Amino acid sequence: MRVYPVREMPSVTEDSARSVVGTQFTEQEFIQAFEGLTFPGEHFHHQEHIHLAWLYLQQGNTEEATARMAESIQRFATFHDAAGKFHATLTYAWVRLVAAALRRSPGLSFRWFLEANPELLDQRLPYAYYSKTLLDLPEAGAHRVEPDLAPMP
Repeated sequence: MRVYPVREMPSVTEDSARSVVGTQFTEQEFIQAFEGLTFPGEHFHHQEHIHLAWLYLQQGNTEEATARMAESIQRFATFHDAAGKFHATLTYAWVRLVAAALRRSPGLSFRWFLEANPELLDQRLPYAYYSKTLLDLPEAGAHRVEPDLAPMP
C-alpha cells in the first residue's frame, strides 16, 4: 500500500469539483443529488457508496454517519425500485471500515484517501469479519448484526 505524507496531498477542505460518473459535482452537490433522489440509480456503485460514507463521516461521528447512510440508502433504493438490495449489516460494516481507514489516514481528499486505502475497493472486505452464512440471513439484511469472524475495527 502506498502512503503519502499529508502535506503533499490535497485536503478535504478543497472546493474543487469531484468527478462522479463522468459528471462534475462538488462533494456537497453529490450528497444533495443522492439525498434528493436525483442521482441516477444505475450509477450508484460500490465506489459511490464508499464516497458517500466518507462524506458522511466528515460531517459526523460513526454512529451518526451509519444512521444517515442507512436512511439515505434505504430511501434511494426504494425510490429506484430496489428496496430489496438494501442490507443493514453491510451498510454498518462499510461505514465502520471507512471510519477505520479515516483514522489511519485523516485529512486527505477522497482521491488520495482511496490511494492510501485501496482495500476499500474490494467488495469482499466485509467477509474478513462476517461469514457468508451470517450475511445471507434475512435478519442481517433487515437489521445490523455483529460479526461472527472478527470484531469490526
